[in-house]
Amino acid sequence: MKKWKATCLVLLTIVGLIGIILIWNWKQLEMGFATSADYHEQDAKEYNYYTPDLLKRMPRISNNYKFEYHYVDAQEFYVYSLAFGDTTDTRKIREFLLAEGYSPQPSCPTEAECLASPRNKDEVSFYSSSHLNMVKINIVRSAKHGRI
Repeated sequence: MKKWKATCLVLLTIVGLIGIILIWNWKQLEMGFATSADYHEQDAKEYNYYTPDLLKRMPRISNNYKFEYHYVDAQEFYVYSLAFGDTTDTRKIREFLLAEGYSPQPSCPTEAECLASPRNKDEVSFYSSSHLNMVKINIVRSAKHGRI
């Protein structure tokens, strides 16, 4: 009988510890299964989990900006975005990407400037909208190459 009680106590302790670990890491688990997220740099967990290094180092051309993450299941790719409000000037973005080794591509599937780097398979595009007074940078990565 004592052995049975000890076994139950050990099992309850293990289940309790697993529960605490799950609760403690719930946000991380939730982010791992998310197909989209909108967040700011101050949202530290999301920022550190979703944001590729290139967007972390991107020049802040406005104080009004936010990040986005989307997984497009039908085409199997990830899109990481940085959108700046209150500006349409893309000069610093272009200079930064060129300094990072990205080169302009001869064509782009959207009405944006597209760049690529020989170091990775990511496609980087950016555009400005005078109507919306904003600049948006997108990094597209095939799901075959994994999440950034």
